[in-house]
Amino acid sequence: MKRHRTWVRRVVLVSAAMACIGCSDGSGPEEDPPPFVWGFIVSWEGSESKYTGAPTFAAGDTIQFVIHASDNSRVRWLGFELSGLYVGSDSVEVTDSLSSVYVDAYVPTPTSAAGTIRVTGFARDDQGQRGEQELNGNPISLYITAVRPFVALDLDAPVRDVAFDAKRDLAFLSQPTENRIAVISTGSGQYHPALQPPAPPAGIDVTIGGDSLVASLPDLPGLGILNLNEPSEIWDTVDLELNSLSDTVPVNVRVAANDKAVVSLRRASSRGSVGSIIEYDFLQGTRRFLADRKTRDVVISEDVPMIRAPDGSRILLKFEGLKAALYVSATNTLMAPKATIWNTDKPMSSDARGRVFQMGLTMFDTTLTATDTLSLPGWVTCISPGGDTLYVGLGTGMLRTRIADGVTTERVYAPEVPLRVFVVPGPRNQVLILSETLITIVDLDGPLQAPLKRQTAGWDVRFANVRAVQ
Repeated sequence: MKRHRTWVRRVVLVSAAMACIGCSDGSGPEEDPPPFVWGFIVSWEGSESKYTGAPTFAAGDTIQFVIHASDNSRVRWLGFELSGLYVGSDSVEVTDSLSSVYVDAYVPTPTSAAGTIRVTGFARDDQGQRGEQELNGNPISLYITAVRPFVALDLDAPVRDVAFDAKRDLAFLSQPTENRIAVISTGSGQYHPALQPPAPPAGIDVTIGGDSLVASLPDLPGLGILNLNEPSEIWDTVDLELNSLSDTVPVNVRVAANDKAVVSLRRASSRGSVGSIIEYDFLQGTRRFLADRKTRDVVISEDVPMIRAPDGSRILLKFEGLKAALYVSATNTLMAPKATIWNTDKPMSSDARGRVFQMGLTMFDTTLTATDTLSLPGWVTCISPGGDTLYVGLGTGMLRTRIADGVTTERVYAPEVPLRVFVVPGPRNQVLILSETLITIVDLDGPLQAPLKRQTAGWDVRFANVRAVQ
């Protein structure tokens, strides 16, 4: 098997064109088109890269291409060219007389490189004519693990919910098994004294102006409200008037910009799809129903995941099955539920202004219409404040991936495998990562603590499975 390769600089092979000279009828040569080429980059999961972000690899991984060429006579050479982070080419001679052929190419990458690579497949026939085509799945993202400044704190109890106070640079963590709300300074990365609500907390949120912390208290049942402007910890409780709803308690809570809370309810003594959603008006002290199985034709489980846009403009609720809905603060309404993604266990988040919502690896607009779907090797996700970057937990770290083109710029190191990722609101570009035994706060704009230099080592390319198309 003959090979022709070039690295660093491209080399163009030149051969004489076949021509018909002095034809008796005076006509020109019959048209002989060059080979037709197509192919694809194999994704991180081992299949064809069909979705944005699929060809994402760590520096040092081996990337694979599948290249196909067909010709009306014979394919003689089959190969690829790289551009972007690395420039080079390699090809293999097809020794059998085949008019349609596949080949797999395996390219090990250097261990200290980051950037994007584009791959073009090409082929030559017996006459030296060349056909080429950029492979499906471009570009390839090659990332390194970046160690950014971080603080890791011990976590000694499960966390039910997280809320942020951007006004005071605080994070609140609901820990019902300990009947407390842990408090962490996102500025100093230190614990503050924990809060002791009147009953074990479930969902928690901070009002938009940062004046109050609101907690749902299933054992009460009701809401607990703590004035954050007061130096002492004095909780007020709110009776949601659930006596008419036998055996019903509040679970999750989110506070909108209109001074109203959206609260999910469930049965205290049973599990299953028996819940409902209410709106509580803090100013009027009144409540009204927003959704249940009868009014909205949705399956409301004991735990309806809810996330709020940081500006309080919208609240996203995910029901069982495919349905989700948005509560709109400006109109005090819960929009009609729409089909989105399956199940309620996919992480959700919003950009800073409530314009882009993320569920799993899919992004939605304010009508809950899907706009982008990425394919990345992770499921613990969170969207950036600008709505242009997706953070994806992967191993002991977190990918930073541009949503528009699926390019992963780096993998940020974390000391433990992320279980949940949150954007910390405020001027600092920080994320809070929950893992099994740690809470980690990472400064995404901080300098690399161990910068990795680019390395242009030679690559040992391997071609395999040269085969005819059946």
